[in-house]
Amino acid sequence: MKTQPVSSIHDQKMPRKNEKQLMHDLKMEKYLAFFACALLGLSCLTALALFCLQGFHAWGFRLETSLMHWIGAVTVGTVAAQAATVFNAFFRVPERTSPRE
Repeated sequence: MKTQPVSSIHDQKMPRKNEKQLMHDLKMEKYLAFFACALLGLSCLTALALFCLQGFHAWGFRLETSLMHWIGAVTVGTVAAQAATVFNAFFRVPERTSPRE
């Protein structure tokens, strides 16, 4: 007994975007990706600067150890989240449209 393939979203009639709209969408995606990466880089550099200032006690700079642990955890967490997002975007496995037989 054969089963009918499940209809996918690609089978439905969807309005197509014109070239101008597609170029705008691509520019916006590029801008948002650049902004997110720049913000993450700035966050990592700031955390590194805080660790260096704390380690060398420059200019009497002293923060609580627990605060430094939190800063490190947040920095590592954001890097891991962005790495997971990028990995998912580049290496996404296409979804199946029909069940296995």
